[in-house]
Amino acid sequence: MNIYILKIKKTMTNFQKQQLKETLGTIFAALTRIIKVVIHVVYQFLKTLKVLWLRIIRPLSEWIIRSLMYGKNRGSAVFLIITFVGVTYAIAMNTDIDPSRLPAEYNAGGEQHPTVYKAENIDDWVKKHCTKDTYDIVDKVKWYAEYQGVRPEVVFAISWADSNCGKRLKSKNNFGNVGNNDRGDTVAYKNAFSGWKALVDALNNDNMRGLQKIGHLSGGGRKQIPTIHTCDNAPAPHKCYATTIYANHINNMVRALKGMNIKADANYPIRI
Repeated sequence: MNIYILKIKKTMTNFQKQQLKETLGTIFAALTRIIKVVIHVVYQFLKTLKVLWLRIIRPLSEWIIRSLMYGKNRGSAVFLIITFVGVTYAIAMNTDIDPSRLPAEYNAGGEQHPTVYKAENIDDWVKKHCTKDTYDIVDKVKWYAEYQGVRPEVVFAISWADSNCGKRLKSKNNFGNVGNNDRGDTVAYKNAFSGWKALVDALNNDNMRGLQKIGHLSGGGRKQIPTIHTCDNAPAPHKCYATTIYANHINNMVRALKGMNIKADANYPIRI
């Protein structure tokens, strides 16, 4: 009799275990389905936010990151929380966000570039962004660039990335920082046209004349093309125009070209 009771208890225990296993399996399956539905709903929701992301959320997220990098309140706990949320959302929406490409409107030193206005043409863009002495000779600069086989818009884009098209000069009339270096050496030119001529000539010197795409001009640009050759190991005798390893220079060039109503990326051609 006692053996029979023990068998019943053992049978009931096994049955209960089976019931529990089935119940847990059902719950797990339901949770899996719920998670899949939630992920799908969230994905569709984020997908519909593409325009909002490009126009508002991404710039806001990048501004938060910039503020953390360069701002005065980066020690604030609240600020760090906001930054974390912004960065997390930014990464969820676009995984290519990283400090090396942040931000398009900043230069390598963390100094802010002005907003690029979308102009109707190159002349209109030069009038809005460049110094008056440049606008007064814009036709002459364009002629010389074309005569040398270089696209004029590329010349102006380089200058905008380097000196805000002459508004933040390191040396007199040196619109592209030609010959200037990190050691503090500077080269000045006697007049505006001489400065623009030097920039065009630099693109045709022994080190640059073999470069064909604006992405070849900097380390960050070479990453975007992409190419196996960095500025340090570019095939001789080629050199980069900009020494920065970050994407600021190429991003600012692309922004300038787009401001001229030109569809451009790192593969945009330098030469005519």
